[in-house]
Amino acid sequence: MEAEAAPSQGGALLPTDMTILLVDDDRTSRLIVSGLLIKCGYKVEVADSGQQALDILRAEQKQIHLVLTDVMMPGIDGLDLLKAVRTSQRYHHVPVIMMSSNEHVGTVWESVRLGAEDYLLKPVGMRDVQHIWTHVWRRRILFQRQGVKQVEEAQPPVCLGLLLLRVRVARRIRQRVR
Repeated sequence: MEAEAAPSQGGALLPTDMTILLVDDDRTSRLIVSGLLIKCGYKVEVADSGQQALDILRAEQKQIHLVLTDVMMPGIDGLDLLKAVRTSQRYHHVPVIMMSSNEHVGTVWESVRLGAEDYLLKPVGMRDVQHIWTHVWRRRILFQRQGVKQVEEAQPPVCLGLLLLRVRVARRIRQRVR
């Protein structure tokens, strides 16, 4: 799998340059989230299980820039998929964002501990997906600052405090809406 796509302009990687691997066992959720991603200009590959996602990544037929996966799925769940991505020599550099209706801090903590870049609470909306490209961009900037020549050579730092804050803020917003 290549580390980078040909940028659209001036070295910047734009959402239209990115392919997102969306993984969710719930058909309705896949349709809604893939529709939102497409409206934002992303190219979308869809998998209905963790195993199918791993097969897509291993096939290397398409460059995947980011994995957006549900946490709770039968078989290989989102956390198992995250572990597989992080321990792989070929695609450990790919950012992984978890999504779930489970806002339990233990689940968020485990996701972060295993290397997730973000944790989105379902239902996922347009605001959630509009800027997920920044995770790819941030990772590249971080690696450049570290002097890493290829994305595959580096491991990103984890910022648990900000991620937990994001989940708490999302929880408060949901409570106000209800």
